[in-house]
Order: sequence, then structure tokens, then C-alpha cells
Amino acid sequence: MLRRFELLGYALVVILIVIWQIEDQEPQERRPRPAPGYEAPSPPPSSPRGTIITIDAERKTGNSVGTAYAISRQGLWLTAAHVARDCERMALLTGPNKGIGVQNFWVHPHYDLAILQTRPFGQISLQGADTLPTRGDLGFHMGFPSGKPGDVMSRKMSQGQMRTRGYVQRLEPVDIWAERARIPDSLATLGGISGGPVFNAQGQVVGSTVASTVRRGRIYTTPIASLLDMLDFAGKRWGNQGQPASAKGLTERDFVATGNRLRKNRAVMQVYCQIT
Repeated sequence: MLRRFELLGYALVVILIVIWQIEDQEPQERRPRPAPGYEAPSPPPSSPRGTIITIDAERKTGNSVGTAYAISRQGLWLTAAHVARDCERMALLTGPNKGIGVQNFWVHPHYDLAILQTRPFGQISLQGADTLPTRGDLGFHMGFPSGKPGDVMSRKMSQGQMRTRGYVQRLEPVDIWAERARIPDSLATLGGISGGPVFNAQGQVVGSTVASTVRRGRIYTTPIASLLDMLDFAGKRWGNQGQPASAKGLTERDFVATGNRLRKNRAVMQVYCQIT
């Protein structure tokens, strides 16, 4: 489990339902296998003055959920590595006790990122950003916090590094955001939004949400460069027909409606991880 960070989903309530109908279930990748010709990036340098957050990782012992989002209409989805790791079966939930089976997946060895592959079924894929977020920019995190539809608005603070220790050990770059609002505001935890997208004001993906500190109101995301390296590792490409989350951009007034639309249109979906 990942302690101290409710966002990571491992402290999430164990899912009590059983998926009775999972379509197209096939054997899944158990080990990360880089695509031919892949060259791993250099690890981020450790800076004694930089912000380094530390999380503890343990092996999963029960079923869990997370969030994934479409990056291609051909059945490719980005999520967090800790959402996919240790799962015997995975599915993207389409309704009560129903889901589309994950046929294959790749877990990055250096970043908290994974790619899931299903049969093509979505009509929308999301667009990656061409520019990096800067200090003060708004971010919009969408997914399934506490296992239910929900959204968070934040503001970019800085860049830092996230050190994972225990069952998984790695040091990776992250973007640090200050939480400004969560909808619904009754959410006691953000667990379950892990792996979900964070959008800029133009509605483009600028990272994946991977951790948070509730007490300090901080959210941590993997930057766009890490997402692109994840694609290189798996030998995949971001779909060239991606579209922004909203053609009009995102604001404090309308980001919740956009999140609901993306979930309804199955561009942002809940991931079910079954441990047997």
C-alpha cells in the first residue's frame, strides 16, 4: 500500500462488488517490457534544496479502484502504475457489475505510470498539451475520488521529486499543485482519482494525478514529458485525433460539467483491479 497519501487509492475502501460481465478478457502483461529501441531517460538529479516528497509502497492485498483516460480511440488508456500493479484482472467499469476487460498493460519502471489496452470502444480521446504549465496556472483533475465521480481544481506551485520506497523504489519528477476546490466538497479523501488526467485551462492534458497530501492540500502529478516517455516505453503513440476536454476551455464555473461529460462519454473511466 501507499501510506500517508489518500489519493493513491490503496487505502481506498475495498470494492465489495464482483464484476459479473467483463468483455474481451485476455492474458495480461505481468512484467514491463520496453519496446525495441527504447532508451530510458536519465533519472532526475537529487537536489538538496528541491522539494522531495516521500511515499511508502506495499504490495496490494485487496481489490481497488483508480482512474484512467483515453489517449487513443484504439483502446489505449493512461493511468498510474500503482493502479495497475499486482492486479490479476482489470476492467474499465461501464456500469454496475459490468466492465470492458483490460487485454494488456505496461508499467513504467521509473515513473508512476501505466498504459492499459482494451478493445476499441470509445468515441473520444483526449489531447496532450504542447506547452508546460507554469507557476500560477490552473489545473483541473478529473476522475473517481472515493470511488465516485468527482473533480478537483488546483493551481500550479512548482516542480519537485517524488521518492517511493518499500515494495517499489524510485525517484521521479512531479508537478506540485495547491488544491483550491473539490467537487463534491463532502469528499473526505481523493483516493481513487489516481491515474486521472489533469487539464490546463485550454482543456489539454498536462499530466496524470498520482498522489496528494490532504493536510497540506497538495496534489502531485507526473509531467507531460513522463507521459510521452511512457508511450515510448510501450511502443505506442498518442492518438492524433485527440481533442481538448472542452472546446471553450475550462474555468472554475464549468469544469465540473466538463468532468461529468467526459465520464459520460467514457473518455475518463474508473479502473477496477481484482486481486485473487
